[in-house]
Amino acid sequence: MALPMRSNGRWLGLGLFAPAVEHPRILTFDIVDGLAAGVDAAPDLPSALRRAVMARIREHTGSDRLHAFFTGHHPDGEPLRGGTHRHLAFAFDAARRRLLVIAPHALEGRAPLREEKDALATLEAALSGLAELRAGPAGLLRLQAAGVVQDEDPLLGTARSWRSVTPYAPTRHAKALPPAVAIAEDVRLECRRRGWPEPICEVVDVRVGPRGGLAARLNLRFIVARSGPIMLGRTAHLGGGLFEAAHD
Repeated sequence: MALPMRSNGRWLGLGLFAPAVEHPRILTFDIVDGLAAGVDAAPDLPSALRRAVMARIREHTGSDRLHAFFTGHHPDGEPLRGGTHRHLAFAFDAARRRLLVIAPHALEGRAPLREEKDALATLEAALSGLAELRAGPAGLLRLQAAGVVQDEDPLLGTARSWRSVTPYAPTRHAKALPPAVAIAEDVRLECRRRGWPEPICEVVDVRVGPRGGLAARLNLRFIVARSGPIMLGRTAHLGGGLFEAAHD
């Protein structure tokens, strides 16, 4: 009779499990010092942060030809189109004096794509040690990398109701409609593009720019709770259309 084979317990399960790789959704930097008085949520700070990120990625990779994941542009300089958000976004959270670099999968509320994972690793490595940001009139900022507790974070937690922190700029202006109606329809279209349920959109106020451009403060209510970050509209990648949870 054949003897039963003995297994060495050290090898049980070998190859069945691999360590989970955490890909960064959002990198946050507290502004420790240097922020000029009176700076609001205008695009100056997100734009300065974007320039700094691009510079550090060039230095890290040793190449001036950056992937559209980082730049939001094709190699010929044309911006990415098609209604998707497959590149980084940048935001200034004035209430908590911090800057955010937001991965596209976080912006769209999905898992990272296979081709995004290497880019996310490059991003994290390139921004390691970022401690200073020259932001023009906003100041020479001293930064400190910070973590977040998502469930407790007003921008990143989960809620049904959300209110705008920075103005929403519509992706298009249906001039045949009143401004508030056009903006509400644009918000619903933005959500449909991302595969989200359409929210109830309350337009709190609308400002019309000198060239007819619209900007609005909004309250959104979804039928089911959504997790942040929620950034919508034409200027979402530079901090526009940013929302925070408004718990009922």
